[in-house]
Amino acid sequence: MAAEGDENSSVNLEQQHQPDWPNNIFMKRKIFNDPIHGTMEIHPVCVRIMDTPQFQRLRHIKQLDACYLVYPGASHNRFEHSIGVSYLAGKLLKTIKEHQPEENITERDILCVEIAGLCHDLGQGPFSHVFEKRFMPAVDKSKYFKHEAMARKMFEDMLDSNGGELKKDIQKILGECNIPDFQGFEEHDFTFIKEMIDVPPEDIEKRSIVANKRNGIDVDRWDYLARDSHMLGIKIHFDGNRCFATARVLKCNGLERTFARKQICYREKTEKFNLDQVRNGINRYLQGEDKFPVKDLIEYDVVRLDYGMKDRNPLEEMRFYTKDKPNDGIKFEGKQVSYLLPQTFEEVIIRIYCKPRMEENGTDEPDQSDIAKIREAVNKLQKEY
Repeated sequence: MAAEGDENSSVNLEQQHQPDWPNNIFMKRKIFNDPIHGTMEIHPVCVRIMDTPQFQRLRHIKQLDACYLVYPGASHNRFEHSIGVSYLAGKLLKTIKEHQPEENITERDILCVEIAGLCHDLGQGPFSHVFEKRFMPAVDKSKYFKHEAMARKMFEDMLDSNGGELKKDIQKILGECNIPDFQGFEEHDFTFIKEMIDVPPEDIEKRSIVANKRNGIDVDRWDYLARDSHMLGIKIHFDGNRCFATARVLKCNGLERTFARKQICYREKTEKFNLDQVRNGINRYLQGEDKFPVKDLIEYDVVRLDYGMKDRNPLEEMRFYTKDKPNDGIKFEGKQVSYLLPQTFEEVIIRIYCKPRMEENGTDEPDQSDIAKIREAVNKLQKEY
């Protein structure tokens, strides 16, 4: 009798300590250890997408194109960047859901945003932006190549290839996850993901999490600022956790470029990325052109440095809230944020390389006709830029 009682007690004890998970995501998730974000929990649907050939190719595409030839540590790839963006996208939306339950953010919304963050760079070619900005225009100037549009096409191909195998696997995984009121994706969910990858936001604030077309504040930029600076060995003074902690979705009026009434706003103490500290880390790229007939004498590159909005001030499109009025999105003038903000938000650097021929009389003086051609080319460049 005692043995039988002990056996029953052990069975009851086992049942008592058996975890009661609300769904099976915890059991099916994957854990990644990232040098930037630490431990990252990845949804099983995202893990299935990561196993596709279309996503695995990102392992071989450099995040900073050819910068690793100068900075040996800059050898990281689009693969880990995309996983980081997916993690941050989910983290931001979960934070807003926790702080603002009235926004009715669902598990479906969070997963859609995570998938969009994971797939936003599927359209990147070899050496990333060198392929987009330099190679493709040189191959065919009549067509405009945009990696976001190509990423959308790649995502559509992932869903439709092999008889829609990936789409069937996603539905199967979601069914096994046993999430209440979320047993699978509907077609509009896939459309929503595609729009977050490529189409500018229209009326839903969640579209601005991965790619914010209004002011450039998005998780894509948060990840590559932290990741690129870490791999380059360049210190920046930006902490994305502060943005996560203060993010709120508020209705804002009076925007100069309004795509939606709702916008993610931040506490007034959260400076816009500490612009004076990280200006060289945002939207920096090279573009070279070959316009002048003196190409045997002169070559040039044009380097543009800006804050993600070309020559516009991104603060014009940002809204903040105060401690006393947490539900009112307000606009701050530049001096209200920092006295160190610049007056000009785009810098154009023209780098000119020239080697004139020497005079035929045996002197070391350069040929004056070549000097005149070089001056003419430089004057054209100055007028254009």
